[in-house]
Amino acid sequence: MPAEFDRCVRALMDDPDFKPRDPNQTKKDAAYAVCTAQYKKRHGGKLPQDDAAYTDSAVMKKEKDGLHPASHYLVVEDPQHPTTWHLRVRDVDGKLNHHLMGAAWSALHEGFRGNKYEGPHKMEAIGKLRRLYKQEGILPPGESSSGIIDNIDELSLEEIMEKDEDLKFTVLLLNMIYGD
Repeated sequence: MPAEFDRCVRALMDDPDFKPRDPNQTKKDAAYAVCTAQYKKRHGGKLPQDDAAYTDSAVMKKEKDGLHPASHYLVVEDPQHPTTWHLRVRDVDGKLNHHLMGAAWSALHEGFRGNKYEGPHKMEAIGKLRRLYKQEGILPPGESSSGIIDNIDELSLEEIMEKDEDLKFTVLLLNMIYGD
């Protein structure tokens, strides 16, 4: 990897004031994301992506806009194998991307461009995504500020429970008490 990139990552790793914006992101992942964005900006949007030193130092997934660490994805089955990472929600610089968040929300619910996520850790991904929406101060798609779920008449009980964690807990509790 070019020396300027290595210096950037080392400087951020050594800086006690540098902290990831996302509490789920490691300092190393945040440093790589920031330095990748800076390098890309200085070099006309290009990265030396075929450099083995870069990919060996941190496992990254190659996307159209650059390289991404595991922390940019909602689902990471195996951190060492990027093919098991699903539903990206962050840009190459590590910032949350509302468009990607919306696409992930759709994929986890009704499907996005014909693709519905049915893989592992689906419920955990929905929970993570809800927390990210809350962190950003915006409501997930299909929810209103009144606390009432939009289009509730058109949803199944499972879909309603996905949208409202309190209702999900109530239904589970009632099932435990009264049975199915």
